[in-house]
Amino acid sequence: MIEAKNDYLIPKLAELVTYDPERGEFRWKQRMSARVYAGDIAGTVSKSPGYRQLKIDGKKVRAARLAVYMMARELPAEVVDHINGIKTDDRYANLRCVTQQQNLVRKAPRTDNTNGFPGVQRCKFKRKPDAWRASIKRNGVKQSLGIYSSPLLAWLAYVAAKQSEHGPLAYCDLPGRIAAMRASADEY
Repeated sequence: MIEAKNDYLIPKLAELVTYDPERGEFRWKQRMSARVYAGDIAGTVSKSPGYRQLKIDGKKVRAARLAVYMMARELPAEVVDHINGIKTDDRYANLRCVTQQQNLVRKAPRTDNTNGFPGVQRCKFKRKPDAWRASIKRNGVKQSLGIYSSPLLAWLAYVAAKQSEHGPLAYCDLPGRIAAMRASADEY
C-alpha cells in the first residue's frame, strides 16, 4: 500500500467539505476562517508540482486522494492518477488508482527534450544528417526501435512500442502533437 504522508488527515477533511464528482470541485461546509466562508471553493493549486491541494491543521492533502476517499469511503491503496493528464481535473471519472510503476509510464517528456517527442533523438551521423532514432526503456534497459527519416515517424514507432507494452496506460497525445507541428510549420 502506498500512503501519502498526510493520508491520516483525509477522513477528518472529508467531514469538512462537500465533493461534486461531476465537476471535481470541493466546497467548505462551514466557515473555516475570517476569509473562508461556507460554500467557498476549497483548495489551491500548488506551483510545484501543480496539483490541487487542501490544507488542514497546517498540512496539505492532495484533492485527488480526497476525492477517491469520499467516493469509495476508503483510503486509496495506490497512487491516484489523472487519466487525461490534467493535474487539476479532479472529476471522479478522471481518477484511477495505479501502481507507482504504472504512473511513471505516463510522465511528461524531459525538460531538455528539444524536439518535443519523447523517445526520439536526432542521430549524429554525418552521412545522414536528418536521421532520427526511436528508443524505449524496458525494465531499465534502453532498446533501439530503429532509425527514421522524420521525428514524427520515429515517435510513432515509440508510441506503438509503448502501447504494446503498457496498453491503455500509455498516454500519447497524438492530436496535441499534430496541432503543435502544424503551428510550428506555419511559422516558417
